[in-house]
Amino acid sequence: ENASVHPQLCKYKNVLCVEYSELRYADLEGLKKVVADLSQRFRNRFAYFFGDDGSQWLTDGMEASAVRRLEQMEQAKRDMETEPFEAVHFKFGVNGGGRVAVETTVNLQEGESEGGRRRLSVALPNGGCDITWPQPPQGAIQTAYAASYPGCGARMTWNLIEALTGLWTGDDWDNNHRGKRVVSVKTHYPHDAGKLVSWDNEIKRALVI
Repeated sequence: ENASVHPQLCKYKNVLCVEYSELRYADLEGLKKVVADLSQRFRNRFAYFFGDDGSQWLTDGMEASAVRRLEQMEQAKRDMETEPFEAVHFKFGVNGGGRVAVETTVNLQEGESEGGRRRLSVALPNGGCDITWPQPPQGAIQTAYAASYPGCGARMTWNLIEALTGLWTGDDWDNNHRGKRVVSVKTHYPHDAGKLVSWDNEIKRALVI
């Protein structure tokens, strides 16, 4: 928690540095501010990827969707507080006791139980919402590493990226078997819990948490 991203890393134009303290919040208003601030930083740092105004991906509706997703994750943590540690809430990777599992491997394929599938929601003008699934990127997209130490917000950021972009994300162990068809790859490398992907030489940018 007291670790800080090395300033030298943040000088690269294709790296966005996010401190752990910037992902913390105490209430709903704080959560909304975290999402809004992070979204704006994505827009500013990666305008060449999202477009000059970020209108294709980072809309107000997508930010609201990200807030709801994180609210659901917090609720899942509360629901699991009285469960044994071995019990797992598969959608958010929360173990019993309210702790988030660092290395919980869940391999879910299309057609399996909805209880373990990760949904996105799109806000509608009348107050309703459409439930959708993240989709593989269409066309050429530069994948980014989402790099962090275990336990410092990687899973929350993973959820945020899928919620804000509507695109698939992956991890360094390729647990969801999506390979290169992802907008970001979560990794804990060089920590023992992480590793470089086999196509590391093709990834030219990173989000450091």
